[in-house]
Amino acid sequence: MTLFGTVNDDATKKKAEAEARKVDGVKRVRNEIEVVSASAKDFVSKNDSQTERSLKKAVANDKALSDASISVEVNNGVARLTGTAPTESVRKAAEKVVKRSDGVKSVRNDIEVTSN
Repeated sequence: MTLFGTVNDDATKKKAEAEARKVDGVKRVRNEIEVVSASAKDFVSKNDSQTERSLKKAVANDKALSDASISVEVNNGVARLTGTAPTESVRKAAEKVVKRSDGVKSVRNDIEVTSN
């Protein structure tokens, strides 16, 4: 299980992870939650929204990605890619498109390859 999003403090981040570990069937928890202070949250949220719109447009307009089904989510400058791609090279191409965009601190590529 991967936890993704933002919280106000480290204690809340740790609590979310502890709660996730209690869920039946969960074997591993990857805590990708970002700690963002309450005062910075509005600024970060506005920037994330603008970045997310830009990334969605870039992915949709890239011809190399036309055979893929990719969703983009941005939290605290971390872009998360989900969906499917027909090959590993298309999966990597999507990551490259997102990495070179303004407002992206890092990329989490969770795109699944459907065939080789």
